[in-house]
Amino acid sequence: MVQPTLVEIATFIRNRFLHNRSALNVTEEVSALGVKLGEGMFGDVYAADWTHPDTGAVVPVAVKLLKNSIANKMNWTYATVYELANHELSCWLEIEPHENVLPIIGFSWVQTEGLPSVPGLVTPRVDRPNIRSVLETEATTFEQRRQIIIQVANGLQHIHSANIVHGDFHPGNIFLHQGRALIADFGLSKVVGASTIVPHQQLRDKDELGVYMNVPELVEFDESDDDTPRPARTQKSDIYMLGKSADYILTFEIADALRYLHDECLNSDPAARPSAEAIALKFHSFN
Repeated sequence: MVQPTLVEIATFIRNRFLHNRSALNVTEEVSALGVKLGEGMFGDVYAADWTHPDTGAVVPVAVKLLKNSIANKMNWTYATVYELANHELSCWLEIEPHENVLPIIGFSWVQTEGLPSVPGLVTPRVDRPNIRSVLETEATTFEQRRQIIIQVANGLQHIHSANIVHGDFHPGNIFLHQGRALIADFGLSKVVGASTIVPHQQLRDKDELGVYMNVPELVEFDESDDDTPRPARTQKSDIYMLGKSADYILTFEIADALRYLHDECLNSDPAARPSAEAIALKFHSFN
């Protein structure tokens, strides 16, 4: 049976969501968890299969579960874990299908040892690891890496056009699949202008910023002033991390055509950084 493309999967899921939000509970369509594929700062990822309800195609998927250690450290309740999964799913579904954004399929209730069932987020399984792993283990040409960062910029522009802040943008959340770069993991995302949900407020503490420790406006403020909360992640902080990701992916071989990306994205003043749209347009002019 012919496998659906990622854009076809994304289109099917989005249409399904628009007609019936409860259909995003895909527990009955997902197999038992298989081997552990990897882990991130907040979650563990396992292999499984999803059966397309219309075509019967069996699609390899990845199921992400929040780490128990993180939930325990933050004193998050079962309800909070569900809130986090639902929030990530909602942000992901705000984004229309795009060839450089990994689609979400839904969530599946997973029984964990000694604990109640927890929601796992289900996405298509990619055929290559994240960019960080690829660059550490494989030889790549400058042109291959240049194409990756151009595709990544296009994906981020699409995410921002949906009024979404990614909030955790870095090479570990960029994957390769069938020759294309895909942006994934919307666990710290939010709609522009929306209130930050309580679990994310907890993650504003300096030791929980992760890769966003590099973003000047998130760390350069008066921590002694209890009345001034740490600034929230914004699309401009995503742009800063795009510049840092370009440094990493291009291994600091910044060609003249990419100098704009490096210099402008890493401006210490968020207001002076370009939009993702301006960056994508710049790339289109020389790609």
